[in-house]
Amino acid sequence: MTEETQSIKHDSAAESAANHGKRSAYIPTLDGWRAIAILWVVESHNQLLTVGGISNQWIRFNGNLGVQLFFALSGMLICGRLLDEEQRFGGISLRSFYTRRLFRIQPAALTYLAVICVLMLIGWIRPVWSAVAGATLMVRDVWPWNAPNWQTAHFWSLAVEEHFYLFFPGFLVLCRRYRVALTSMMVVALEFWRIYVLHTPRLQKYAMELYLRSDMVTGGILLGCVFALALRRIRIRTLAKSYLYPWVALLYTAAVFARLILHHSRSDHALLITVYPILIAATMLHPESLTSRILELAPLRFIGRISYSLYLWQMLFFNPLVVPKPGSFHSHTVLCWCAAFACAIASYYLIETPLIRRGHKIARRFDLQELDQHRNMAAAVTAEA
Repeated sequence: MTEETQSIKHDSAAESAANHGKRSAYIPTLDGWRAIAILWVVESHNQLLTVGGISNQWIRFNGNLGVQLFFALSGMLICGRLLDEEQRFGGISLRSFYTRRLFRIQPAALTYLAVICVLMLIGWIRPVWSAVAGATLMVRDVWPWNAPNWQTAHFWSLAVEEHFYLFFPGFLVLCRRYRVALTSMMVVALEFWRIYVLHTPRLQKYAMELYLRSDMVTGGILLGCVFALALRRIRIRTLAKSYLYPWVALLYTAAVFARLILHHSRSDHALLITVYPILIAATMLHPESLTSRILELAPLRFIGRISYSLYLWQMLFFNPLVVPKPGSFHSHTVLCWCAAFACAIASYYLIETPLIRRGHKIARRFDLQELDQHRNMAAAVTAEA
């Protein structure tokens, strides 16, 4: 097959994908992992977990494990989709990427914040406008620190994700070689930086705030990117499929968690973030396994699809920092869960889904423009030859 024929077929496939919006095939088990992550986070916020001597510190740590799973999923999914786009179109359209992200993240987030503002104005929530401003600007991981407003506290993780979106696609555009090595080096550098910062005596009084900063936790997202990049290599993917079975990943996870429970060290976070990409990769590569089939159950897939909205709205109903008064709405766990799911489902179908479709429609125009540019460049190279 000649290079010209290959180019024509590549362009035809790319145009077909752009026209029909088929940006990537469904990836098995990812929705199931999202479901586990969000259920983990919400249950860690459940006020009833404060009963029986379980400390708030343990609750926050437990919830952080679910957030770390979200980070690994984001790294693997976003990097994988960008690589798919590069393979189809010969490059990555930043305009298309940021359009999709804008319509995916901001509408639901801004709607939630608008409701928070209304609740503040009518006195149901203590008004902390600086916290709302920090959440709106997606800088809640660094400002305002110690803002007494639980309902916007979870925007710290959304800020971390947004900062990752601002950096990593541009890195892939500029760096076409040694991506695995360079991304791995970034993970190692960030983990060493985290150890240095968190163990500097003069910074200890800011420990809680430092734990939420992007530079402290982005290593978990980037490690997911390392796995996504590495699995694109046929040899590595073949080896992973031959040896990285879900039961192997689960054994590794059990060993790591046992180590973290029995002994603490400065490398705890670096060890913890290796667990999630290994688990995700193992089930993704073996969709026929029992673990993968469980993750593909319809209820888990549905919860995974609404996980973003559920993450946003659950903060109105669950607060581990405040023990609810007996007989109050927040003292009834079942009612809180039902209310959180009701808000999430409404947000998903009324806000997320229509706006996501709109964003993809606009992004497809950019895809076609990128395809035209690719064709023009290919024609110019052919003419010069």
